[in-house]
Amino acid sequence: MLADLHHTNRLSREGVDHLGAGERARLLPYAVEIAADTCTRAGAQPPYRREACRFRRSPSHRREPDRA
Repeated sequence: MLADLHHTNRLSREGVDHLGAGERARLLPYAVEIAADTCTRAGAQPPYRREACRFRRSPSHRREPDRA
């Protein structure tokens, strides 16, 4: 979550204060997924961004799925 906020230039008090409920709801599942992966690693090393993208693209980079 912190990495996504940093990448989108919102890792500041003002940036976090302006996150809406919907935006937080979209960020939290991604943060939980990364935290779960971190717990499986020796020394609890968090994944690099390029590794995290293979689980699911971060909310700031996610495209809506094509609808049929």
